[in-house]
Amino acid sequence: MNNNVRQRTRPALSPGLASNNSIFNDDDFSKKRSPPLIKHQTWFLIFLSYFSIFVLVLYVDVVRFPPPLSVKSLQSSGLPKDLQFSEERARNFVVELSSIGPKPTGSYENEVIAVDYITRQLNYIKSHTKPVNKVDIDLQKTSGCFDLTFKEGMTSCYHDVKNIIARIGPQKATNISIVINCHYDSVPTSPGASDDVVSCAVMLESLIALSQVDEALPNEVLFLFNGAEENILQAAHGFITQHPWAQTAVGFINMEACGAGGKQMLFQADRENTWLLQAFANGAPFPQGSVVAQDIFQNGLIPSDTDYRIFDHFGDIPGLDFAYVKNGYVYHTKFDTPEQITVGAIQQAGLNLLNLIHNALRSPDMRKVEDQSKLHLVFFDFLGLFMVVYRISFATVVNAFIVIVSFMEIVLKSHRSGVPLKKRIFLTGKAFIMIIFSFFGACVFVAFIAILLDFCNSTMSWYRSPYLVAGLYGCSSLAAIITIHSITVKKDESLREKWLKEDVYFDAARFLWLSLLILLELTEINSSFICCGWVLFPTIIRGIFGHVLNLVGTNGSRESHVVTHIIMQLIPMSILFYCVWSMYTVFIPIMGRIGASINPDLLVGLFTTMLVFLSTSYMFSLIQVMAFPRKVIGVLLIIIMTTISLVTLTSLGFPYSGDSEAPAPMRLYVLHTARTFHNKNGSAVAEDSGYWIVPLDYNGPKLLKQFLPEMKDLEPVDCDAELACGMPFYMPVISLLRTSFYMPASKPKIHTSHKFEMVSKVPLSSKAFRLSFVARGPDHITIVMSPRPGVQVTKWSFTDNTPLRSRDWVDRPTYFLYYSYGEYTEPWTFTIDLMVDQNYKKDSPLIDVSFVTHHLHGHGQLTGDFPSLLKRIPDWVVVTPWTCTLDMFVF
Repeated sequence: MNNNVRQRTRPALSPGLASNNSIFNDDDFSKKRSPPLIKHQTWFLIFLSYFSIFVLVLYVDVVRFPPPLSVKSLQSSGLPKDLQFSEERARNFVVELSSIGPKPTGSYENEVIAVDYITRQLNYIKSHTKPVNKVDIDLQKTSGCFDLTFKEGMTSCYHDVKNIIARIGPQKATNISIVINCHYDSVPTSPGASDDVVSCAVMLESLIALSQVDEALPNEVLFLFNGAEENILQAAHGFITQHPWAQTAVGFINMEACGAGGKQMLFQADRENTWLLQAFANGAPFPQGSVVAQDIFQNGLIPSDTDYRIFDHFGDIPGLDFAYVKNGYVYHTKFDTPEQITVGAIQQAGLNLLNLIHNALRSPDMRKVEDQSKLHLVFFDFLGLFMVVYRISFATVVNAFIVIVSFMEIVLKSHRSGVPLKKRIFLTGKAFIMIIFSFFGACVFVAFIAILLDFCNSTMSWYRSPYLVAGLYGCSSLAAIITIHSITVKKDESLREKWLKEDVYFDAARFLWLSLLILLELTEINSSFICCGWVLFPTIIRGIFGHVLNLVGTNGSRESHVVTHIIMQLIPMSILFYCVWSMYTVFIPIMGRIGASINPDLLVGLFTTMLVFLSTSYMFSLIQVMAFPRKVIGVLLIIIMTTISLVTLTSLGFPYSGDSEAPAPMRLYVLHTARTFHNKNGSAVAEDSGYWIVPLDYNGPKLLKQFLPEMKDLEPVDCDAELACGMPFYMPVISLLRTSFYMPASKPKIHTSHKFEMVSKVPLSSKAFRLSFVARGPDHITIVMSPRPGVQVTKWSFTDNTPLRSRDWVDRPTYFLYYSYGEYTEPWTFTIDLMVDQNYKKDSPLIDVSFVTHHLHGHGQLTGDFPSLLKRIPDWVVVTPWTCTLDMFVF
C-alpha cells in the first residue's frame, strides 16, 4: 500500500453478535461496497400490500351494502318489528316526493304540494298504528330571527315557514323524546332526492316500523319534517325554540346530504353528552363515522352547514349528524335524482336509524340526560365493521404511554447495538431532517406539475376522473420522495452501517408520527388516533416482538425483516386509507364549488403529497438497505409523463361531464339583475341591468368566454367600488365569490312589486338615532348595511344580541340580513339604532344599504332574454339562475 495516500476513517462501531438465522456473519460487518441486502422484488411486495389495502377499502366502502328488502320480504326477515325496514317502500317515497320538482321555501311546490304529500302519508300511518302506541301530527307555521356565524356571518329572519311534526309514543305520554330531523325543501334548480328527500323517506319508513310494534314504546320519538333548511336552517330554529313538543326533547338525530348514495356517515356528534353516540355505536349494523370528519367540518373546510348547529346551539341538547357524502357532483343540481342513490344505501341508513332509535329509547341515560357525566369521546368505525369509542382521557393516557415506551425502546436499542445514545440521537435527528426535506422536495415537484397543467389549460383534469390524481400527483410525490432518499444512500458503507441507518430511519419515521401525535394532543384535535396507530403497531410488532423473536435487523433474515416491516403497517395503513378515501370522495367534487380564485390542482396535489409522504414514511428505512431503484423511479416517471400527455393532449383531460348517469358538471350562478342607485333623497340617480355571472371553480372565467363571447372584454367585478361588490349576494360569501362578472343585458321583467323605505328617523339623544324601515318584496330578500365612518350600529329589533358583524368593506363594518317567508302576510318592518361620534355633521348620511330581492321560483324566475342566454350554455355546465332586483340606498 502506498503510504503517501491519505486514508479515510470512520468511527469504529461495535460489531455485536449475529443470531443463528442471520444472513450475515460477523466478518461481513466490516466489508465495504456490500451488495444490497434487500432485492428489487421487494418493491413489488410493498406496492402489492398498499394496493391490497386500497382494494379492501374500496370493497367495504363501495360494495358492502345490505341487500334492499321489499315489503313482502319483511315478515321473513327474522327481524323484530321495530327493526324492519324496506328500501323498496322508502325508495317509492323518494321517487314520489322528488317528482314534485324543485321546492324552494315560499314556492307552491314546497308550501302546498310537498306539505300535502307528507301529511297524507303521516295520516295513513297514524290510522294503521297498533293501539299500544299513538301518533300525533302537527303543522307548525313559525316566525323568528337569529344570528348565524355561517361563513362571514349573518342575521336570519323568517316568517310563516312550515314544519310537519309526527310524534309517536305510548298511550300514556312520558314527555321524554328524541327528535329525528330531515328537510323536504330544496334549492331552486334541484329536485333534492338526496338533499334531503331520501332522509325524509327513511324517516317515514322508520315511523311505519315503529307504528307496527306490539308493545308500548319506552319513550317518544318526534319526526320533524322541516320546510326551510336551504334558507340556512330557519325551520329547525323555529321548531326547537318555539314548538311545545321541543321542550320534551333530550336528544336529536339530524339527517342530511352533501352528495348522493354511498353509506350514510356520522360526521358530527356531541362528544360530551354521549348517550346517543353510545347508542349508535352499540347497535349500528353498518356503521360509518369518524371524529376526523367532525374535525374537518367544524373547522370550516367544507362550505356547508346543517341543522345540527341549530339544535346544538339553540336547543342545547346532544345529537348526531348524519349525511350522504359520496357523489357530491350532484349536490344542489338537477342531477340529484332518485337514480343517483346507490342500491342498498337507503337500507343501510334505515337499519342504522332503527337500531339507533331502539337503543336510545331503552337507554337509562335518556331519562337522566342532565345527570350524565361529560365523557368527551373519540369515535371512528373500523372499515365499516364496528365502531370504536373511547374517552379522551383514556386516549391521552394511551398516547402518553406510547410516547414513553417508544423512547424507552430507542434507548434499549442503542444499548444493544453498541452505538452511544448521543450518537444514535444525532443520527436519528439527521434522518428526520432528511425525511422532512423529502416532503418539501416532493411538494415543490408536485407544485411544478400543477403550475405546468395550469399553463397548458389542463387544470382540474382529475375532476371527472379522480383516478388521474394517482398518475399526476401520487406518482410524482412518490418518485420525488424515493429519489431524494435513494441519492443519500452511500455506496461504500459496510453492511453493519447500512442496517444501522435502516433502523435509524425507522426511528426517525416513528419520531415523525410521535411529533404529529403530540401536536394533535396539544391542540386537542381528536383525530390523533390515526397517529397513535402509526406509533403503536410499529413499536409493538417491530420494535418489541421483532427484536425479541429475532425477526428484524441484523438478527433476522431478509425475508422476516421485510414481512415484519409490512405487517406492522397493515392496521394503521387500513385506517389511514379508509379515512383518506372518504376525504377524496368528499373533497374532489367540492373543488368544483370553492370559487374561481384558488387553483384546486395545488390543493389536491399538496394533499396527495401529504398522504403519500405519511403512508410511505416507514418505507424510507428500507431504501437504506436497497440498491438505487432506477427501474422503480423510471416506471413512475413514465406513468407521470404518460398521464400529463393524456390530460393535455386528449379529451381525457376535459374535467366536466353532463352525462346524467355520471355527471361532473361545472357550476355557475347567473342572476339576471336590475340595479338602481338612489341618492340621500331617495331619488334614482343611475340604473342598469345585466347578468351577474359567478363561476364557482377555477376554470370558469376561462371557459365561459368560449360560449359567451360578450364576456371577452369584461373585467372581474371590483368589490371595493360598491357595498357588497354592488351585486345581489344571496348568502354572506363575498370573499369566496370575489371573482365574478357583470355582463350588460336588457332589463328583466319583474312581475311583483318591491319597495324599501325608511319610514322614520328618531333622535334618541344628540349622538344616537333610531331608523325604522319597511321592506316589501318576494319570499327571499337580502340586505347588506354598512354604517358610514364614525357611525356604529348599536342595536336593532331582530335579536336582543349585539348586532352580528359580517365581513368588512374597505375598512367599514357590514351587516348581512337574510329574510324569507313561507306565506306572505305583511311587510317586513324593523328598526336600527345608530351611534355617531363627535365628528358627525348634522344631516350627513349615516348608513349605506343594499336591498336585494330574489325571485327563485315561478314565472318571475326566468324572464325576458334570460332563457335564450341559458340555451347557449353547454349541458356540462349546471346553471343556477334566477332574477333579482338591487337597490342601493343612502340614509
